[in-house]
Amino acid sequence: MRAYIALVFLVFLVLWLAAIALLGGVIPNSWLPEFLSKLEQPGNFAHLGEAMGTLDSLFSSIAIVLGLIAILFQGRELKASTDAQALQAAALTQQIVQQEESNRLGAYSVRLNFLTAEIKHMENKIAEMVEQANSKKKNGEDSTELWQIIKNTRSKQQRYRQQAEEIDTRIQQLLIQP
Repeated sequence: MRAYIALVFLVFLVLWLAAIALLGGVIPNSWLPEFLSKLEQPGNFAHLGEAMGTLDSLFSSIAIVLGLIAILFQGRELKASTDAQALQAAALTQQIVQQEESNRLGAYSVRLNFLTAEIKHMENKIAEMVEQANSKKKNGEDSTELWQIIKNTRSKQQRYRQQAEEIDTRIQQLLIQP
């Protein structure tokens, strides 16, 4: 497109120079078509200036047209830039979604690690409390409160296992998604 504008500019420059050469008498009237050869040549610089004023107004209107063409080209470039920015915004949106999924996956992993460690810790504590309860029973002491604590701890341990299974399922779903 810029080559076309440069070509049009060059053509008008050559036409302008040819008009000056014709009006200045450098180019003979015999080269002109018959209807143009009947035109009167300027006799002095004032008449030449008037003739050039006519050409200048013609070229000014052509310059306005070329300016409008340049505005159209800039509009196209602006639209292309806007489209590129829209694509970039879409890519950033997709990146945000992926980052949110990654953050969710990280949070699930941390929670799963906590639950797994807590389940193991409870298992050890339950084993210790069972030994204490059996020891109290052998000594003839009341161990019902300790058995209640063991029961509650096992219940909590079971809830943690269920949560761990749910989180594991969610992690698998996140990893399977495209």
